Amino acid sequence: GSGSVLDGASIDELTNNVQTIQRLPEPAHSVVLGAFADSLREAFMWSIPVVLVALAVSFFIKEVPLKARDSAESPDLSGDSAVSPDLSAAEDAIAVPVSDKSA
Repeated sequence: GSGSVLDGASIDELTNNVQTIQRLPEPAHSVVLGAFADSLREAFMWSIPVVLVALAVSFFIKEVPLKARDSAESPDLSGDSAVSPDLSAAEDAIAVPVSDKSA
């Protein structure tokens, strides 16, 4: 009818503007909100099997151990002792004397 909220409104304005959707008359407002809720439910229901398939596939991916950066051989991590990092390069960098240039 004349003076309706739908008069002169494009589909983009109706679907992308919350204020326009809130001003819709009651039968249209309920239909739009119901359609939005149904579309969200549909999207999540389709995502569940996709996530389950991805989870199942992830169990069959071969585990590749990380490689050490500095050495060609991997450290033996099977023992009970904790692996301590080699800090000699860091200690050498800290031990470098700073010259006094103010003299």
